[in-house]
Amino acid sequence: MKKDNIVLFAKEDAEKLTGDHIVIPDGYTVIDVSAFEDRTDIKSISIPEGMITIGSGAFAKCSELRELIFPEGVEAIGMGAFVACVNLSVVSLPDSLLFINDGAFAGTNLRIVDIPDSVKKIGTGAFQGCKNLEKVHVSKKAQLIGYYAFAECEKLESISIPESLPVIVRGVFRGCKSLKSMIIPKSIEQIGHEAFEGCESLSNVVIPKNVRGLGMDTFAGCIKLESVVIEEGVEYILNGGFFECTNLKTITIPESVHAIGEKVFTGCDSLVIRCSEYSYSHEYAIENNIKFDTF
Repeated sequence: MKKDNIVLFAKEDAEKLTGDHIVIPDGYTVIDVSAFEDRTDIKSISIPEGMITIGSGAFAKCSELRELIFPEGVEAIGMGAFVACVNLSVVSLPDSLLFINDGAFAGTNLRIVDIPDSVKKIGTGAFQGCKNLEKVHVSKKAQLIGYYAFAECEKLESISIPESLPVIVRGVFRGCKSLKSMIIPKSIEQIGHEAFEGCESLSNVVIPKNVRGLGMDTFAGCIKLESVVIEEGVEYILNGGFFECTNLKTITIPESVHAIGEKVFTGCDSLVIRCSEYSYSHEYAIENNIKFDTF
């Protein structure tokens, strides 16, 4: 099917290709929505040069698909394109890629992902629930990493947040139990609700001065978190920010913080708040019977 220079490899075309190795013919630019969805016979795919877009759900639930190499020229991977491809463990993404859309690789068996610097958007839940994902290189030019993009990637140990990013959104690393280190770049202006909730291996965090505030439950349940430094400039910590961070020993809160929500430090029984005398956080510590150390 051809329209306005778009040559669509349609679902009807896909139905004609059988066997465990699928070779998509040359001449197509788009793979249709759900073209190969639920095809449990497919183990490998050859995508031709000239392909630009992989449609939404194009290979969703292809449970035997194991490896995939994208040719140069592919610019967009659609919503849920490879969702629940539970045996997909290796992908090679091209330098032409611009968009990885919502849920594109959610629930796959990927272990290492190198997202090229051409990528501008990583969609909501793009890699959510990739239980064996250990290492990710994130595009240095990413302008958006969507809600829950890497949530429940339980083996992910480290990730670099690019300086091109203005916001860490809701739940983006929630449930990354093995995440040990995280450097928040100076470009970040906001950290969303649940962003690092349940990151059980995270030990220390520095919140840079350009961050306006921390969302609800941002670091809740980070049970190995021991030290937090919030730089001058941050203004607020919303409800449950450090809820049940049971090993949190010290947090430095600057004078710029003028609002701390409810249950922010519930369960932080060993906590000492480091703060300026007569500051908002000093008064907060006194009112809530939390140990403090003034400077």
